[in-house]
Amino acid sequence: MRPAATWTCKPGSFDPLLVTGEPDPLRTGRRGPPGLPFPFAGAGHEGRARPLLLGAVALAVAYAARYLAHPALPGNEYKLGWWGWFDQSKFLQSAQAFARLDFHPAQHWYPLGYSLLGAPFALRLGSHPFFFIDLAALLLALAGFVAVAQLEGFAPLWGVLIFVLATCGDGFAFNQWVIPWNTTPVAACLWLLLAVSAVILDGSFRRTVPARFALGLLAGITPLFRPTEAVLVLPCLAAVLIHDLRLGRFAWRNWTVTAGAGLLPVLFYAAIYLRIYGPHPTDYMLNSRDIGFTLHDLGWKAYVILVDPQPWFLDGTGLLKRMPWIALAFAGLMPALLRGRLSALLAIMLILHAVLYLSYVDMLPTGLWRYNNVHYWSWAFPAYGLLAAALLRDLVRPVTAARRIVAGASLAVTVLLGCVHLDPVPADEGAPAKMLTFSGGDPGFEQTYFAPLALRDASGELDNIRDMRAFPVPFGMRLIALRRDVRGETNWVADHAPPGPIAQVPGHRWAVGVRLGRPCWVPRMRCARTINDQLPPVPGL
Repeated sequence: MRPAATWTCKPGSFDPLLVTGEPDPLRTGRRGPPGLPFPFAGAGHEGRARPLLLGAVALAVAYAARYLAHPALPGNEYKLGWWGWFDQSKFLQSAQAFARLDFHPAQHWYPLGYSLLGAPFALRLGSHPFFFIDLAALLLALAGFVAVAQLEGFAPLWGVLIFVLATCGDGFAFNQWVIPWNTTPVAACLWLLLAVSAVILDGSFRRTVPARFALGLLAGITPLFRPTEAVLVLPCLAAVLIHDLRLGRFAWRNWTVTAGAGLLPVLFYAAIYLRIYGPHPTDYMLNSRDIGFTLHDLGWKAYVILVDPQPWFLDGTGLLKRMPWIALAFAGLMPALLRGRLSALLAIMLILHAVLYLSYVDMLPTGLWRYNNVHYWSWAFPAYGLLAAALLRDLVRPVTAARRIVAGASLAVTVLLGCVHLDPVPADEGAPAKMLTFSGGDPGFEQTYFAPLALRDASGELDNIRDMRAFPVPFGMRLIALRRDVRGETNWVADHAPPGPIAQVPGHRWAVGVRLGRPCWVPRMRCARTINDQLPPVPGL
């Protein structure tokens, strides 16, 4: 009888990219050791438990230090701190109301999942009801990530290092784990859901019912914090279903367990929802519907969020400028789609996540850092780190020559795309315009950015926030169309014009121009930068 394979890291070896041992998972097709348990079942697996414990301790210390030092922590610089912000004030209000068993609709604005978690601590921990909730979410995300990384062929220690570096490497991005956001428990749920899906796809976890129950439970819980994240849950369920069908292992019992587990939190949430709102949409739901999503000019939106918003907003920094290593992750998307089921699943989730939030109308460079909208990417940064590491592995120690060719070609295409600039160019007469610029006196930030402005063109009306965004610039104002381009002659709708004489000035029309140039997001690449002093400063930047 063939002896059972052992899975250990070779003593004295130093290979940051591969799990070593016999058999080699990259050559046998397996992505991890046989019998890899669900992330919580670490007993008896010292090789994985020790790095995970060390990583958890390091993250907990970093989290506590960042939490206590954050300027917006209540009591640090201002008594209210982040509880004076709109989103956080609503989370606290709802959690305190639940703690008092107050179900009045006026007390609950956002989806209820996050505030329900904070309710047990709301009256006992004063201004810090989400401290332990967010810390637990961070550590659970780490556990899920390490399980996924190991099934992708990375030793546990390197899985921990990738997560810690990708999460804590940028201080502003790490702040989003300590500031109360409902995306924090979502990140934990997504990584645990990926881990459960991974062990099912890998076939290494033999206890079918617990795995299927965990799959359904996590799939049901995740949208209760943010309903839009149901888009990211579906690929995991679809991957497991396709896996079952391809292997001829589809069993109604398994999917009944999954469906039943998913319904448990949904029914619990539905009962509380009906108790508060009855069978009616909430004001938050109506507000989100009014702002909505659009795929219009998605390429332009990706450019100003990820690469360089300066030419259009005279303000802001793209994600790649602060975290240029993410370019390796973008280059790793195509190899991941071709590498295997788990890699492809992760790549698909990242693509869907990017499309989801880039298409969100209110996702703009003016709010990415200024209003901490980067928190929408908290769960994705570790995934980007994993794709970047996998790309480097395919370049340095590929399993086959084909993998190195695919990785190299993808990296070359990414470098070329990184040299593309989308700049404003004067629009031809009668052509659609992406932006209008107005010269004149300062109209004020509050009077433009959040004002109920409305512009009429040949195709109808464009409302500020929902269809376009107006904002002040030195010596004038800019207006950028978001849901559709501006067509034909324009005029302001009565009582919805910007203040002052700028409302009488005809707007100059600009379209999107494409050119190749220096990649301004690359470190030490000197490119012209502007400062729009008409916008509020970005805290901490």
